[in-house]
Amino acid sequence: MKTKIITKIVSVENVLPSPRRRAMRRPRKLLGTVISRTILLSAVGLALLVFSAISAFSQQAIIKRNSNLRKSPTTSSAIVEELAAGSQVTLTSNRKRSGYYHVRAEDDAVGWALARNISVGGESPTPKSGQKGRHCDDPPPANPANCTLGIDQPFSVGCNPPFADAQSHDIDLHCPNEGCANKDNDKAQNKIKNNLCASGTSIQINTTSIDKLQADVDQLVQQGTFKYGESAPQAADRAKLQGLSTFDANGASVTLGEGMLVTLEGFVLDAKHDDSYVLGPGPEGFKGEGVNCKNSLFDWNDIHIALGETASAEECSSVTGEIIPHFRPAVWDRFDSNSCTSPHVTNALPVKGLRVRITGQLFFDGSHSPGPCGGAAGPNSFPRRAVWEIHPIYAIEAFDTAKNKFVTLEEWAQGK
Repeated sequence: MKTKIITKIVSVENVLPSPRRRAMRRPRKLLGTVISRTILLSAVGLALLVFSAISAFSQQAIIKRNSNLRKSPTTSSAIVEELAAGSQVTLTSNRKRSGYYHVRAEDDAVGWALARNISVGGESPTPKSGQKGRHCDDPPPANPANCTLGIDQPFSVGCNPPFADAQSHDIDLHCPNEGCANKDNDKAQNKIKNNLCASGTSIQINTTSIDKLQADVDQLVQQGTFKYGESAPQAADRAKLQGLSTFDANGASVTLGEGMLVTLEGFVLDAKHDDSYVLGPGPEGFKGEGVNCKNSLFDWNDIHIALGETASAEECSSVTGEIIPHFRPAVWDRFDSNSCTSPHVTNALPVKGLRVRITGQLFFDGSHSPGPCGGAAGPNSFPRRAVWEIHPIYAIEAFDTAKNKFVTLEEWAQGK
């Protein structure tokens, strides 16, 4: 722009008729030229300043959880590619748009990624290599036990395990139902997490069922009669999680509550041995979860499954299912698709994107808050639509495309 305008001014000077006329008009022309050049330089300077401010912004960030890179800042937008947990991206702007950051991936792909899945400004360290997280290549710790309460008691099932091929593990001999906890509310919640004895006819539910249950609880919070998120609800308050009105998968009105059997169909977005030593953004990996006596080994931790309505859904729209470690069948222990944890699993199953149907106990994870797409993040939130979970999982069925029907996970896994 600057070059073109200056050239135009020179051209005008070249066609002036005579030196005398130029001399006569010099005062006016010089004044006009000075003003024009002043305005021109100011405009160019401002433009360069703005351009520099826009183009110069570049901030490195880390993908905290598997996330989709989309063409537009909305969950309905086309997916450009998947950003793996631990991979590095560059923010092209520090402003969020509809809960998304505009980023450039390591392969120079550009698009929008959910802000809650991105760690900015040193929140998370640079990954070790490629797209792996910081601790993905770490060996098992020499001292994986981190419970300081001196707990060493066996786990009591209280019934026949609900799944076939139940196997006893080290955790079953040394970690009781209440886990590593000294507060009554935590003990009560942990015992429910470890309940393998829910009975009755399973109710088929969907994401609408889960959303309505979440809304029921949030209404109790607004009324001042219930608290969750910062810590587990008080044991006596969990009775308020019973008799809640919602809908089943067919849209019929039903009454559900914590401890009831439910069945949910969905697609596996991610599955990982959570809270294990290879995960975590800090200088060390995670130290295990209290319910599992704070041991960081894979055999001592839940397998966290994020279930979506479609195989390409965002994790922030997911429903959580948990396979607990107690008496976990060997084939279930292979249910891991996470880029960081699956390499540590012997013969991990290719479950990412798999259509599944899971049955288990309906459980309210009151120690956390929902992290829905585009919604405000509450205390201890993770990307998911609600804190209602299927936990523990009692049965897993996988859709066999060759047979065009659901089969048991054991049958589906044969030959894999």
